[in-house]
Amino acid sequence: MMREYTVKEEGFVFMYISNENPTLVEVYFDDVVMTHTKGNSVQYNEYYPFGLQTANSWTRENAIGNNFLGNGGTEYNTTASLYDLAYRQYDPVLGRMNGVDPMATKYASLTPYNYSFNDPVTFNDPSGADPWNKGPYGGSEAYYYAMNFGSISPGMVPLEIMDPAGGSWIWNPATAGG
Repeated sequence: MMREYTVKEEGFVFMYISNENPTLVEVYFDDVVMTHTKGNSVQYNEYYPFGLQTANSWTRENAIGNNFLGNGGTEYNTTASLYDLAYRQYDPVLGRMNGVDPMATKYASLTPYNYSFNDPVTFNDPSGADPWNKGPYGGSEAYYYAMNFGSISPGMVPLEIMDPAGGSWIWNPATAGG
């Protein structure tokens, strides 16, 4: 007897083989075979630290289109090759924003077009307004960085970032995990 079963969703497969027969019957399981066939990948992405995809990234031709969601759930604009953030647009090729930082007066030592204080590994800027890192310093990683390296001013990181249209929180560092 041969049985095939196709798993229709992601998860784990458990195969249980048993000889539960009320009468004593010898059964041999010599020909039991379980085959795992990987499904076709639709898309594979690798990124440089500032968000540019590497040459190893690819998308299958017949794949259903996606929104290319990036940093903070922002959508990638394939026409302009920019990420649309709440306050500005981000260019991963240059590692810079294409608009002046609305908080530029707080960061006199940095270009107003910077992304994440030019340190995307340590900081995140999901809205395009204020970079943030909830690090080991109780959410004040930026203050620690400024005091030790002198490149940014104290008190520069907001506790939460509001949607510019008002009303809803688009990012909360207390729940974002860093």
